[in-house]
Amino acid sequence: MLPLQLKSRLPHAQRGASLIVSLILLAVIALLVVYGAHPLLTEQKIASNQNDRTLAFQLAELALKSGESYVASNKPVASSFVAACTGGLCLPSQSAGGTNAWERSNVFTGTYNNSLQCTTCTITGEILQKPRYTIELLDSNYTDAVTGTSGASLYRITSRAWGRNANTQVTLQSYYVVS
Repeated sequence: MLPLQLKSRLPHAQRGASLIVSLILLAVIALLVVYGAHPLLTEQKIASNQNDRTLAFQLAELALKSGESYVASNKPVASSFVAACTGGLCLPSQSAGGTNAWERSNVFTGTYNNSLQCTTCTITGEILQKPRYTIELLDSNYTDAVTGTSGASLYRITSRAWGRNANTQVTLQSYYVVS
């Protein structure tokens, strides 16, 4: 018996078309994955920034309350307030050449010598720095239009707090009357 010989039915020359198609499909899938992950990363950054701003806002509120407590307990007199905001006690902008207290030198920028640090603010986690506040005496003989009470002192308290990022800053103000 004669041995059987199997004939190969392979084409004479391979062209590699399936390899090229596979590589193109792989590249398309990789691009879809990259573009699909982009919104996810953006949403993560947005959530992180919002969380940081919320933290800074809460700290600024605590600093406002600390400033209100300071005013209520110390009742600073008019002679304590200066244009340079020494010790965080500032003259209002009308008396200081039109510059708002929170925009003056070294109040919330630089060495921060001219604002008060919130010592009662309890902070969990890392932040850039502790919140700070300034107090302005707006009127030492304030008359309340609702109650008719006169002779009170009207203060404006401005606080600034920072989050974990240096660009996250929240500035809040409140008006506080002490009789």
